[in-house]
Amino acid sequence: MQGKPARAVLEVTAREVFFHCGKSLIRSRLWEPAQWPDRSGLAGLGAALADQIKTIDTATAEAMVAESIAKRLY
Repeated sequence: MQGKPARAVLEVTAREVFFHCGKSLIRSRLWEPAQWPDRSGLAGLGAALADQIKTIDTATAEAMVAESIAKRLY
């Protein structure tokens, strides 16, 4: 992206695949944000990282995630 090579690559091999009726995706309205569930009760990525790492507080982790997205995503 933007002339930068990928930092890492993940290859996934599917051992088993289940196909569903094509209409199920249409009926799910997956691409309609108004149909998405409310996420207000979920923790942000920084909070989840802070919970798992235990050596960093949530506010610092959230700030690091925001900076990473803004400056290093691409």
